[in-house]
Amino acid sequence: MPSEEDDAGAAKKRPAKRRPVEGDRSASQQVRPLHVEDAINGSTYLARIIWSLGVAQLEGVGPLRPADIARMVMSRSAVSLEPPNVARYIRRSKPTSIVVDHSEGGSNYYKLNSKGRKLFDDHFGKGE
Repeated sequence: MPSEEDDAGAAKKRPAKRRPVEGDRSASQQVRPLHVEDAINGSTYLARIIWSLGVAQLEGVGPLRPADIARMVMSRSAVSLEPPNVARYIRRSKPTSIVVDHSEGGSNYYKLNSKGRKLFDDHFGKGE
């Protein structure tokens, strides 16, 4: 039987920050699926980030955190991607095709800028 101490510990848990990464999928039906070997400017991480942010924009999901980016990629492709690695790539590489839309707590929410949108359209857009 759980003690009062156990109940108090359960109440102290942080609320989940997980947010839905799925919007109107019909809006992204013409987008080419992400493949393990996809790369942009020699980077598989950049391709995965561009793909997920582009799909999120099309589906009306909005800006994504690195954890959201990884979750979207892993739920919709055969690609394995860990959230800390996405955050590290963005922090170290400072890709010029994405921008911080806003921050909440310690999390940055990213979106494509015009350069990123062009990369998305060129690599994954309709008819690719």
